[in-house]
Amino acid sequence: QKSFRISSERMAKVRAAFEAFRLDDEGTLATMKAIHAETGKLVDPHSAIGIAAARARRKDPNVPMVCVATAHPAKFPDAVEKATGIRPSLPSRLADIMQRPERCEEIRWNLDALKDYIRSVVKVAA
Repeated sequence: QKSFRISSERMAKVRAAFEAFRLDDEGTLATMKAIHAETGKLVDPHSAIGIAAARARRKDPNVPMVCVATAHPAKFPDAVEKATGIRPSLPSRLADIMQRPERCEEIRWNLDALKDYIRSVVKVAA
């Protein structure tokens, strides 16, 4: 039936450990604009949503909050320009990105296959 049940006790533990947040396009652009006004930094839409979520859900202002950017603003030039009036350009190290070969690996839809692939490409410190 593609559904499952969680006991109220387990659900309480999930809710204690996780929080959710959503932001529509208008809110995302407003956050991007505010971040630029506050800091002079340009952020991509996904990072802006993360920052807005962190600000909205932060329980203790004395505890530092770290938000890791998920993409360069130049990946979303139209959105950044719409929010800030600035069209970001790619950093020089990425100027040729559209000419670089694309790399893609197909992996069977299987957890063990995924683990095997990760082990084959990642060197794990002993």
